Amino acid sequence: LYEFVEWNDIGEDCILSGFAAEEIGDAFEIVAESGKVRYSHTGKYRGRQQEFSEEESAKERAYLASWLAREIRDPNGRYWTETLRKIASDNLARIAENSGDFGKIVRAKRQLARAIKRKMEERAEKIASRDVQKLLFGNAALKCAPTFAFPKQYGRESAPYRGSYTFRKHYYPVIYDLAEKGEEFECAKAIDINDNVKHWIRNLDRATDAYKLPRDAKHDFYPDFVAELHNGKILVIEYKGEHLRQDAAPKKRIGEKMESLSGGQWFFAMITAKGRRNDEKIDSIRRQLRDKIAAILQTAA
Repeated sequence: LYEFVEWNDIGEDCILSGFAAEEIGDAFEIVAESGKVRYSHTGKYRGRQQEFSEEESAKERAYLASWLAREIRDPNGRYWTETLRKIASDNLARIAENSGDFGKIVRAKRQLARAIKRKMEERAEKIASRDVQKLLFGNAALKCAPTFAFPKQYGRESAPYRGSYTFRKHYYPVIYDLAEKGEEFECAKAIDINDNVKHWIRNLDRATDAYKLPRDAKHDFYPDFVAELHNGKILVIEYKGEHLRQDAAPKKRIGEKMESLSGGQWFFAMITAKGRRNDEKIDSIRRQLRDKIAAILQTAA
């Protein structure tokens, strides 16, 4: 969703509120002696004072602004040249107001560039979230056309499932990235034993052919399971443990958005174990899955 983000809105929020250069490093003495190079630590090094006249300061500032604009460029080309130049110039103007030692700024130019880039990235994250939310959940006319299909070959270099429980409906003979016990394992069992499920897969995070949904401009959301029902409907399932509930809201929102736009073909369920005892948690997982599938069948009828 990169192309839908107004990256150049980063603006004033990329101006550093303060910048403190670190000029202390290690100093070494290097000596060539009898065909060998020897070196020794001589203590801490502090940057030397460098005085600039008013004319020299103006030239250095112009040079530094140009250098900074090049240094803070984004490899993905998100920002206009004018935006970069303005960010560099505005930061130098702010720093010059607060520091009388321009030589120190020149010596710390790489530290300054890194600090500005961190600030830009923080602002870019906010801009991306704002614009993607506006696109996905605003008044834009969106359509959902899922292109996922169970690929002929699927897997990655990760640990295969080696538990004693035999899954009978997994689409592939080998299941990757599934623990031998735990709540996510119980969710997989609940899918496998449901009479309305034809087959399912353990959806692999960031695998080439995995099913994914857009979460923001840079990150995708890979649900835990994808199941096909006997009536051809697809159910995408995300299991979310209690300790990860705060991460659940944006995923649930985009999953439900996909379901609302799919024309009754694709569905989404977020399942969380409820209860204190293990048997209560297992029962709640199975009940939530049954209820969701029952609602899908009722809709199809």
